[in-house]
Amino acid sequence: MDKNGEILVAATNNRKPRGIVKYTALGNILSRSKMIRRLVLDVLKPHNPSVVELSEALSHLEGVEGVNVIIYEIDQQVENAKVIVAGSSIDFESIKKKLEEMGATIHSVDEVAAGKRIVEEVKTPQDSSARM
Repeated sequence: MDKNGEILVAATNNRKPRGIVKYTALGNILSRSKMIRRLVLDVLKPHNPSVVELSEALSHLEGVEGVNVIIYEIDQQVENAKVIVAGSSIDFESIKKKLEEMGATIHSVDEVAAGKRIVEEVKTPQDSSARM
C-alpha cells in the first residue's frame, strides 16, 4: 500500500511482469495508465471555472483527444456535470488531479472503456426486463 492508501499490485501477462497497477478506492477501478480510451465521470464543479475552461484544460492533457462537458443541474454554488473524456491513452490519475486543481470533485466513474478499441454497449432483452 502506498502513502495515499492505494493498493499496489504487480500486473502480469503470461507470467511476464507488465508493471504496477494501482487499485484505487474511487469506483473500485484498476487504473493502468495508457490503457483507457474513454471515461464518463459524474463531476461536481464550482461555477468558476466555466465548462469551457474545464474542457480546454482537460483536452490539453497527454493522451486526451476530446472532451465533452454537459451540465445537467445547477445550484447556487455548484454545477453537476457529466464529463466524457476520449483518447488513445488516457491517464485516470492526471484527469482526477486536473479536476481537483480546478475545484471539481468526481462523484462517480460511470463508464470506463479500455483496451485496443472501444466496445460499444449493446441493448439486449435482459436490459428491458430488468427495469420492470
